[in-house]
Amino acid sequence: MELRIPRALGVDGRMFNPESAPRGDDYFCPSCGTFAILKRGEIKVPHFAHKENSSCTNESITHKTAKLLIIQAVSDWKSGRGPRPAVHRECCICEKYFNQPLPDKVTGAREEQRTEDGHRVDVALLSGDNPVAAIEIYVAHAVDSVKAGQLKLPFVELRGDEVISDPLVWDPDQDYFRTFFCKECKRFERKFTESARQLATETGVSLPASFYRFSIHLCCGCSQPMVVFWWPGSSRKRGWPDVDPPRSVRRGSPSEPAWVNVCPRCGKTQPSLEDEPDGPFALPEFWRDASPGDETDENLRSDMRLIIGLRLKRFGPTGWMWSAEEIPGWRYRRNIL
Repeated sequence: MELRIPRALGVDGRMFNPESAPRGDDYFCPSCGTFAILKRGEIKVPHFAHKENSSCTNESITHKTAKLLIIQAVSDWKSGRGPRPAVHRECCICEKYFNQPLPDKVTGAREEQRTEDGHRVDVALLSGDNPVAAIEIYVAHAVDSVKAGQLKLPFVELRGDEVISDPLVWDPDQDYFRTFFCKECKRFERKFTESARQLATETGVSLPASFYRFSIHLCCGCSQPMVVFWWPGSSRKRGWPDVDPPRSVRRGSPSEPAWVNVCPRCGKTQPSLEDEPDGPFALPEFWRDASPGDETDENLRSDMRLIIGLRLKRFGPTGWMWSAEEIPGWRYRRNIL
């Protein structure tokens, strides 16, 4: 019996595809180093092969081959021999997929790297000699939740067979790299934040840098735009946490002691904005379980991405605008903004 090998090592240490490997050269199994035979005829699919042995399996061949192909792809890019590898990723706002090229700071890749937290990763992406990200290869066993939570390096998990099929575009099963924004959504986020700051300044409301999530909404009384806020615990009508509120967030009536958004122009109390189907905070149910004690900077950033994404989906690329002069169809939209 023979073991099929999808790619083989040449004498120069490079990986070769059986469809284009020169005949007559020597090739070796990337997993066990055994001499591999190039089989390329008119009937069978081209492949390398060697006899079965106790130290080599299809799983080990796929795992090792994928690691070496990633390292070779990075090396070829940095030496000018090949294109820049990319990661197929989902934009956290518009939820569309894009190929994100590796950043210039990546200077190389190393196999079986020991990290500061004690874990060994399949491939480390390096900046100089320092690991800045990790790649785990999934053949039979995925990265479990324990290791995923303990790894301090950002990482992605790739299927070994998919890397072998295309070593230049990596499509993760698990993606723990830094949050990705497409170019259009980066622009939208910036415009939305600038617009909210301008509106807050014009209405005499401070825009806190932490704890409070914000959006733009039309007052249910005067129909003028205002910045509205949501915070952990607000859906449960809890007592006010130990964080200074913006001027437009106040206690409700004696019969309704919850803290609410109040229009800074006309003083009208706004309804519970996360309960409105078309409200600016009409987001997943897990929001209702949030509490002040759960607050982290990452939770804040994640929630703001959800809020901005909701606005983008409803109003398109002009959703960051808020004035009657700027938004086409303002009169029609104003009751659902």
